[in-house]
Amino acid sequence: MELTENKLIFWGTRGGLPSGEITSAKYGLATSCVELSFSDRHIIIDAGSGISLFGKQIDLNDTKPIDILIGHYHYDHLIGLPFFLPLFSGNHTVRIFLPELEGKKWY
Repeated sequence: MELTENKLIFWGTRGGLPSGEITSAKYGLATSCVELSFSDRHIIIDAGSGISLFGKQIDLNDTKPIDILIGHYHYDHLIGLPFFLPLFSGNHTVRIFLPELEGKKWY
């Protein structure tokens, strides 16, 4: 059995709005984004501003699919999507999973 390295990285843990103040660095600067990296895929939980940090560091040759799970529709969980480079690179398969909103499917 081949052992693979799995990773759990918190790219953002701040609630509400991202902060650029150095005095806030102790508690985090980016909003909600957690990466679970496995041998066959990346799973991202929430697309807060921290997702842009993940997107900037991912190798363009990394062909593992990226699944983004959005917990709910608050802005601090979505703010990073327009700045997530793999969405625009053409080198990655990105799937976004959204919760139902008031019993309706919006996908």
